[in-house]
Amino acid sequence: MTKDAQSTRTQSGNLPKSPSRMWINLSAFSGKGRDLGVQKFLINAGFKPSAISLLVCCPDFVHEHDGVIDDTPLRWEYSAYGGWRRTRRWTRKEFKKAVSQLHEHGIKVYLSCMANAHHYYHEMMSEWAKNHPELFVVHSTGLRGFTDQGKWSSMRYYNIAEKFRDGTLYEDFFAAQVTKTVVDYGFDGFHAADGYKSFVWGIMGAGFSKGMLDQFGEDTGIKLPDYHNGKETTVIPPVAEWIWKNKRIEWIDFWRRRLNRSWHKVAKTLKAAKKDFGINSCWSTDPLESITRYGMDTAGLETAPTESILFETMDIYTLMGPISGPNSTRREGYVLEGHEFYPSSLMASLLRGVHTPRIKHFPLIHVH
Repeated sequence: MTKDAQSTRTQSGNLPKSPSRMWINLSAFSGKGRDLGVQKFLINAGFKPSAISLLVCCPDFVHEHDGVIDDTPLRWEYSAYGGWRRTRRWTRKEFKKAVSQLHEHGIKVYLSCMANAHHYYHEMMSEWAKNHPELFVVHSTGLRGFTDQGKWSSMRYYNIAEKFRDGTLYEDFFAAQVTKTVVDYGFDGFHAADGYKSFVWGIMGAGFSKGMLDQFGEDTGIKLPDYHNGKETTVIPPVAEWIWKNKRIEWIDFWRRRLNRSWHKVAKTLKAAKKDFGINSCWSTDPLESITRYGMDTAGLETAPTESILFETMDIYTLMGPISGPNSTRREGYVLEGHEFYPSSLMASLLRGVHTPRIKHFPLIHVH
């Protein structure tokens, strides 16, 4: 070992430990040297987090995993959010090695992905996504990933509660597939992020596919206005409006129970493989708003083997207000009103802790 390498190892060994978790991409590491740049990254950070979530951005990393860990290059967005940074093409084998290198420093490593099948700035759409548009979230306007013209609209997120064309549940496939991926790469667990934790537009603005309306009707016995005869962009908007005006409580309760069912399956499948399950908070909202706006019941998650709820730190969210109205098709629909959002976010953090005392709550330092 050279003197420089020995000095680097000594420096990283003396770093203070922090209970925080980091949310990063593979692009945070140089990819150079025996450890692929992991030690240098930690030295630059100045501390060792308790855990690191490696964000692959798109869940097709999970969908397409075939059990082979070799020199196959990863898609660009698996190593950099949205594929924006293309300085180095990582391989499957290198990804697994990065996980093991972090383990050598006593850091837990979680696989993390959002629900987006396509990032509107950089990503290329996968063949898996092209073959399964039936799994995409449908907005209250009736739009999903594809518009009638075959172009992408702003709705590019998988819906964990949807069904494949053959009627099988996506959640069943995902629970088994994400567990296999986590085990094969040596991760300590799975961290469900934006889009999976809840719809970006909330349950007032999304979740209105014909298939989900079928599930809602079957679950509640409520007879809905006709939505089967016609294009989704024609028949969905009036039904979505009718539900929100006339059956809002039932719709909220349906999604509360439905998403709990999905994540219970994922968490239990991971638990059986001795792996952890964690999930983001709903943009740092309090427990009541999480349910009524997003359908996410944190108390319900507590009854599943949920290891952690991760909430966004204030570095970003002091600058952000709530997502704009349900008819917005822009993910970046935030308002720069941090002075209003900051105190409510702090209170929400306290309420979440009281509401779910058996789940660990971690501030998530996201630098992706």
